[in-house]
Amino acid sequence: MGRKTVILLALLLPNLLMATSVYLMNDSSYPLRAVIRANDGTYLGEMVLNPQTTSTWSDGGRPSAGLERYPSTRTPYMVTWYCMEGSIFSVFQSAPTGGTASALAGSGTKACKPKKKKQNSQETNPEGNLHEGIPGAGGPQVPSQP
Repeated sequence: MGRKTVILLALLLPNLLMATSVYLMNDSSYPLRAVIRANDGTYLGEMVLNPQTTSTWSDGGRPSAGLERYPSTRTPYMVTWYCMEGSIFSVFQSAPTGGTASALAGSGTKACKPKKKKQNSQETNPEGNLHEGIPGAGGPQVPSQP
């Protein structure tokens, strides 16, 4: 090996050894936000995953303040899966470094509240006739503007 290669490895190797990651799998039918915490509860990061998608979260090799000497206290990770309205979908308690944290494998309700449908007053009238006011649809005709 050349001298430049050895220097490059010496600079990069500590960061590669300290970088840790968790494979996140949203195997639910809801978009979810995954919040990753260290074993001691320290917030590490989060990401939003669409239904039936996967992603990899990595700490980028930068240890958190106070954990430089004891990086093993960060693992296993706890991944809390949140519905987009903020309620907890599930909690995956023990994701090892390089392991998978699945939304459906965690403990919890594993359901999100359905979105409330907005009623459009132009589409529905009190009698339930959806076509009233639309020319040629059988309801009363609305005069057009000149």
